[in-house]
Amino acid sequence: MMPLPLLLLCFFLLSSVSTSFSGFSPRPFTNYPATFSSSEVKRIVQTFKRLPEVSDDRPSQGVVRFNYYTEAANEEMSWFLERIREKMGKDFDAEDVEFYLMHKFTPGGFFDYHVDTHPSGDSRQRTYNINVLLSEESEFEGGGLAVGNEDSGIKVGDCYSYPAAFPHCVTGITKGERFTLVLAVREARKEEEWVEWWNGVELEFKRIVEKGGKTVPAKIYWLFGEMLDRVSGREKDAERMFCESYARTEQSGEYVKVFRERGEEGTARGIEEALERLANQSN
Repeated sequence: MMPLPLLLLCFFLLSSVSTSFSGFSPRPFTNYPATFSSSEVKRIVQTFKRLPEVSDDRPSQGVVRFNYYTEAANEEMSWFLERIREKMGKDFDAEDVEFYLMHKFTPGGFFDYHVDTHPSGDSRQRTYNINVLLSEESEFEGGGLAVGNEDSGIKVGDCYSYPAAFPHCVTGITKGERFTLVLAVREARKEEEWVEWWNGVELEFKRIVEKGGKTVPAKIYWLFGEMLDRVSGREKDAERMFCESYARTEQSGEYVKVFRERGEEGTARGIEEALERLANQSN
């Protein structure tokens, strides 16, 4: 591993990324407020509760929740799919929905920062999450949705979409139950369109770390590194992001020590340089 230049700021790492898109670039978080009424979201919840409830209890991997899952929409779902189509217009095609899912979060439940897809050579890849918040604010505490490093501000009945490759999380639930509808969209595109798409995702990660400064969680840098690590020729950039992530943990000094003892001096120095940059940031 190569040592990092001392004064290299993380948001200048990606200067080679093109900003000229022909159209297939990720749309940012988009909300369609009050798409469904309070009675309608309860109807959606009851529809999914007819499916098996499956516990997804993996706290060490950053998620505790319950899922209701199906790959095929049934007749009971047709009305809310049509409503979403009316709201989103050309931005929604039911034929591109890979699966339908309802999350249930109860006290102790959470979903740490994650992404739902990574770069691949497939012609058909996951693009958007289309969600609907199905619970009233009075029915739960905690459970805020953040996309990037910003709270989404969603309310019951809102339909909202965001790229599945953008980092997002649900904060811990402390009281009640929180239900969310998730439609996972997968699209087929040409190779050059996917290059454009992932360039756009990379630019969004760059925007997040530029804007967030010291407040950007370590996990976002780690996810950024994982994305870059899957792109040919970006290994050094990925390593820089991993070092930025290590530097933002409480164990940063221990990481430096461990990597140095292993003989991985480049990583140890990279973390130290990231710590120096972090100390010099104003926010």
